[in-house]
Amino acid sequence: MSAVVVEATDQNIAKAAQIIRDGGVVVCPSDTNLALTLNPWIDDAVERAFAIKQRPADQPLTLFVEKSEDWCLYGHVDDETTVEAFVEAFGQGH
Repeated sequence: MSAVVVEATDQNIAKAAQIIRDGGVVVCPSDTNLALTLNPWIDDAVERAFAIKQRPADQPLTLFVEKSEDWCLYGHVDDETTVEAFVEAFGQGH
């Protein structure tokens, strides 16, 4: 694995997006930490993220979604009312 730190220019953001589309993993700053950015539908990318974090497969990773209501596209819970309450309280616009 090679690491390259680049400025957040339009060209570099487009390159990072292409890396993600191709199944790569990009480290990006978030508001509180550094996030591994990848396509969660590409198994090799997910496996790479677990390897980078040196995390066993039974310890799930955090998944950030674009819109707060999109949680249901990626997750499953037995009681959706609790999650919906969090979405309502902390979702976009709050």
